[in-house]
Amino acid sequence: MSEAVTERGATRRNFKVHPAIIKTLIGEQAGTLPKAFAELVMNSVDAGSTRIDLDIDEAGRFTFWDNGRGFTSSVEIEEFFDTFGTPHVPGDAYFARFRCGRGQIMSYARTIWRSGHYEMRVDLNGEEGEAGYDFEEHAECHPGCSITGQIYEFANPYFPKNHSLRVYFTGEDDSVVAGRTSEFACLVRYVLIPVFVNGRQINTPPIGERWDQEDEHAYYAFDRDSPEVRVFNRGVLVTDIPSRKFGIGGVVCSKAPLVVNMARNAVIEHQCETWQAITKAISERFRFQLTRLRKLNDHEAASLLRRLFFSDFVLDHQDARTVAKIRFLPDIFGNLRSPDAVLFARKFTLFDGVHTAIAERVQREGLAQVIMPRMLSMCNATVTEENAAVAIGRLRSRLRICDDQSTELVRFEEFVRSLDGTYTLVDSADLDAEETLVLKCLTLIGREIALLSGASSVRRFVVGISDTASAWTDGCTFIALNRAELKRIRGDGNAVHSGGGGVARLVAIITHEYCHGDSSVGDHHHDYDFMSRFHEAILHPAYGAAVDLAFRRYVAGICRLGVVPSSAHGAHLRGLFKYAQRVPTRIKRPADTGSLHGVDQPTTADTCGDDIGNHVGYAR
Repeated sequence: MSEAVTERGATRRNFKVHPAIIKTLIGEQAGTLPKAFAELVMNSVDAGSTRIDLDIDEAGRFTFWDNGRGFTSSVEIEEFFDTFGTPHVPGDAYFARFRCGRGQIMSYARTIWRSGHYEMRVDLNGEEGEAGYDFEEHAECHPGCSITGQIYEFANPYFPKNHSLRVYFTGEDDSVVAGRTSEFACLVRYVLIPVFVNGRQINTPPIGERWDQEDEHAYYAFDRDSPEVRVFNRGVLVTDIPSRKFGIGGVVCSKAPLVVNMARNAVIEHQCETWQAITKAISERFRFQLTRLRKLNDHEAASLLRRLFFSDFVLDHQDARTVAKIRFLPDIFGNLRSPDAVLFARKFTLFDGVHTAIAERVQREGLAQVIMPRMLSMCNATVTEENAAVAIGRLRSRLRICDDQSTELVRFEEFVRSLDGTYTLVDSADLDAEETLVLKCLTLIGREIALLSGASSVRRFVVGISDTASAWTDGCTFIALNRAELKRIRGDGNAVHSGGGGVARLVAIITHEYCHGDSSVGDHHHDYDFMSRFHEAILHPAYGAAVDLAFRRYVAGICRLGVVPSSAHGAHLRGLFKYAQRVPTRIKRPADTGSLHGVDQPTTADTCGDDIGNHVGYAR
């Protein structure tokens, strides 16, 4: 027992570790079999090797060899093989930090180590209590260090056999590409010396890669679409960090050593100056990227919101105004909008996640700006009205958006009480002639829209009145259109809506209702499946044809009824008539002699002109 007497007369005793803890340390440090071999790679680099080879077969037999220094004396073996955790002297190794990594392969396999004049045989399978190895000295000198072994067949009940050995080390097949994407290859992807598996190199030293950025601390490859940042410690994978932490994904390969935990699967951030410099470089890249984007993805938006809410992330006036124009805040309609568009309002309300139709009306009619809970959850803030108010104020201040203008947060339940309207149906006999015409035009294309939307049956169109919905359905038998929507077929007279924009809106509404497989009366949700069906339906070529057909039938109908078209529709029809006679056709026209003599039948353009000219009253 090591004891000493302190100045106060007490006996000083040192802590000890029981030998049995060594096997526990070896077993629990091991994460995966490829990780155990990656530890051997790091040891080989520390030993000054210039090449590493691993040969492994499907039976789990392997040989790992390097051409490094190896063990030069039995004293070295006692200090660095027998003893786990021998301290390092700064600068004595490229990777090593704990001198425990070699134990990982011992947890997975029976191994024989040959280096210099020495041989060490390790078999921990079935041993209880203390752990050890057999030592033998040879006359001949073995260059470098080689480890031959047999993976324990049942050492890990969760370790699949045969097939996974290919996935872990050589890929699904024998191709070079597959080998480079194996788990082991991913772990040692940027090690600075060549690593071969069954004769094929699986790594690329960082000097041979193309990087977006490089400094004295690391190499950087950035990828907006990547969900993670892959962190390599001098070429060996340590961990994957979600992109939402930095706002950008990609790969970082450090030049200086990172301070990692004993399992080498996490960076000890507060102790690692290199990592702090790397994260600063990533943050600067994200800041630079913000000034060049119009819309952010989820990772970028989450990172930016967290920084604006909770950190000292500061933007100068110009950058703040640039960010304020980027679309990254979700709205009730499933779109992304800019802070300038969302935060300029005076009244806000936090959507309760239930009353979708009411929230849509509040937003559409400008009663208040609806704040989505997702905006708070993206930055790990609790979804409460108090947090919503704080978030609005902080965003407005950080992004210089009317920060001197007072705001009001209206409780969403107040809108629920005041806008929880009823749905009533209108008797068809009460519809005027144009409303009846619109209903007939939509009925004409109903079957086509049902097919496009994947509905199980064609539904009957009826008319109703609602103060919250443009349309609603029971999901199987009918679709009710708000009577106010029927008049909107005429458009608003704006040139942007000319050419039947009102018709397109109505067709989109009935397509929306057809995509509901159950009732949309009252509050309802639009899940991913609904949005996918709606998206595919409105992008189908037949959708545009249905809009065109409904518009033509509407025009023919108002001609019969003697109804004057809207200014938008009138402009559209005059434009069509102007070009109708000049539309190219497959039927050759006769020379322009002032008559149609010699033509057996009218062309498509002639017919189109007849229809428009005769019905609308334009002279030909």
